[in-house]
Amino acid sequence: GERFIAGAANANATCAWTNTGRVSCWGSGAFFASGQVDDAMRPTALDLSAATREPVVDLALAEYYFACAVTSGGRLVCWRNEDATSRSPEVVANVVNARRVVAGEQHVCALTADGRVYCRGGNLYGQLGRGDPARDAGPETVFARVVETGGAELSNVVDLAAGDFHTCARKRDGTLWCWG
Repeated sequence: GERFIAGAANANATCAWTNTGRVSCWGSGAFFASGQVDDAMRPTALDLSAATREPVVDLALAEYYFACAVTSGGRLVCWRNEDATSRSPEVVANVVNARRVVAGEQHVCALTADGRVYCRGGNLYGQLGRGDPARDAGPETVFARVVETGGAELSNVVDLAAGDFHTCARKRDGTLWCWG
């Protein structure tokens, strides 16, 4: 039968997914995760069918701005809560073959099967990995590649982790790269 297998949480809400890929969210502020306008104290199903019919295999909730999920087909699906017009889940077209997604307080980063990292959201502390945060402090609405020191695109990444205002990537060679 269907059972919950994993979940993701932030300070206000929790989402979990089942072995069939169905997602439910609850908690104070769960409206942004589930599309509901009120706080949901019991699980509320999230309908991703408009964006994709593939089961969810990973999910991350940022404290602000948005939440994202990775589907079994490698699609990155995100939904935002800044305004009432953008709550519906949408496939992120420029991120293909996603396999992992992580979130901080104001940003989300995705790892693709080919070892690339894409981030979007707030960048006040450089958590998007784009270089100078003072030049690029505002919220970014488009996922963009993370760059290494010197400007080369970060590659050969095998895992990601995020804190409130930073992100770390472990590369295939065992080195750890952090930014923010």
